[in-house]
Amino acid sequence: MKKTLFTFVVLFVVAFGAKAQMHYDYDYLGNKYEIGWHTFFYDSVLYRTLTDSTVEVIGGSGAYQPTWSSNILTIPSTVYDSAGTAYTVTRLGIQSLENYLGIDSVELPETLLEIGEDAFHYTDIAHITIPQGVRRIGSWAFSATRLTGTVVLPDSLEYIGPGAFAGQNTAGRLGSTALYISPSAPRFCTVEGVLYNKDTTVVLMATRGIGNDITMPQ
Repeated sequence: MKKTLFTFVVLFVVAFGAKAQMHYDYDYLGNKYEIGWHTFFYDSVLYRTLTDSTVEVIGGSGAYQPTWSSNILTIPSTVYDSAGTAYTVTRLGIQSLENYLGIDSVELPETLLEIGEDAFHYTDIAHITIPQGVRRIGSWAFSATRLTGTVVLPDSLEYIGPGAFAGQNTAGRLGSTALYISPSAPRFCTVEGVLYNKDTTVVLMATRGIGNDITMPQ
C-alpha cells in the first residue's frame, strides 16, 4: 500500500511539474499550442521550434539581433539545426526584427503563414513581397518603416491587425505606400490604395501615403 501511494505521489509531482513548465501561444486561427523550447541559429538568424517540423523567426530583436553582411535579408523556407534536422519556417515571431536598421529589403518564404505583431516595426525596409499563403499580419507589423510604392497583400489573408502599415513618413521615416489586393480575394478589397472589407462598407486601413480624405466607393 505504501509503495503504491509513493508511486502515485511521484507520478503526480512529475506530471504537475511538467504541466507547470508548459508555455502556450496561439496561431492565426486562435488555436492553442505549446511553445517549443528548442532554439538555434541558421545563417545568423535565430529560430524557435513551434512543432516537431516547424519554426518561427525570433532573432533580430534585443539580445538576439544578428548582423548581416548584406542589406537584403532572405528567410528560407527550410532551415536546419546543428544536428541537421530540417524545419519549415511558418511564422515571423512577435517583434522578431523590430528596430533592426541594417536591412532595406526582405525576401520571405512561400511557406510563411503568419507575420507577428511588430515584426518589422521601425526598420529600414523599403521593399517587401508578402507571399501567397500568409493568413495573418499582426498589429503594427510594418509600422514606422520606409516602405514605398505599392504593397501587394496575398489573397490568402484572413486577418490584418490595427496599425499594421501605420506611421509611414513619421518620426523621420521616409516611406509612403499604398495597399493592393486582388479582386478575387475573399475577405478584403482595395480601392485607390485603401483596404476595405469585401463589400467596401468599412475602411480597414489607409497608409500615410494616401492622405487624410477618403471617399467611400459607390
